[in-house]
Amino acid sequence: MTFVSALLIAAVVLVVRLIPSVRLKAAVYSLPIPMTLALLASGAPVDARHLLGVVLLVGFFAVVTLLHHRCGAYILLADVGAIGAYLLIAWPLTGLGRLPFLPVLAAVCALWAVVGLRRPPFMAPRQPLVVGPRRASPEAKEAPRRPSLANAALVVGAALLIAPLAGVLQAFVVTFPYSGVLVAVETRRTLPAFTRQFARAALALVAFLAAFRLAAPLGTVWALAVGWAVHLTVAAVLVATGAPSPGAAPSPGAPEAPEAPGPGLEDPAPAAPVRRDPEPDR
Repeated sequence: MTFVSALLIAAVVLVVRLIPSVRLKAAVYSLPIPMTLALLASGAPVDARHLLGVVLLVGFFAVVTLLHHRCGAYILLADVGAIGAYLLIAWPLTGLGRLPFLPVLAAVCALWAVVGLRRPPFMAPRQPLVVGPRRASPEAKEAPRRPSLANAALVVGAALLIAPLAGVLQAFVVTFPYSGVLVAVETRRTLPAFTRQFARAALALVAFLAAFRLAAPLGTVWALAVGWAVHLTVAAVLVATGAPSPGAAPSPGAPEAPEAPGPGLEDPAPAAPVRRDPEPDR
């Protein structure tokens, strides 16, 4: 990975840091910038292993979510564990050779329909936390944080350090989570919601790879242009039709949902009406 590539990956991480909406965070992260850089650098054609790499990329975030959100592991240790799982699965798959592209594409799309549109149990939000008289959700939307120069330098340095890990992955280097390791750290407070949204947005990455393969006879540059056009179209449809992410702000003019009463603040039960006997006629 060159220094320019590290800067581009760091830019994605810093932009994700600035976006408050979980759904838009996932949409920005799903932009195939690392894939484009890897395809330009390697010059290798897209095959079925790249599609499996998208599945592993979603699995990376699922493992981080499981370790950090459910098992309580420190976020950096969860990152290391997820990278180990990615390498452990991807390295044996590099020796599979050429797999039939269309059957694998159909299987990946079917898997997306089953998993991407449903919520695995370990990604479900926890029960609301009671804080004083109000109930706070652990998946509440984060306020955007401005990156400092120190944070930017740290992100670039981390991107350069991660790069050698992907040298033995061959085709899976295209989907290696270069920026995903850092994005998982930035989105750790809303990680279950981000993982669900990214699993849904991963269909746009599959569409990018399929379009690139179909347009490959036109040349790498034209294939990338076609792939990006298809990706942006699919991503726009997914964003427009997706359900609001947890913690998203209500639309303007929409009535606010009533807050659940806190302990000791329940509305008192209405008093029973007093029944009076009718007065006798005089």
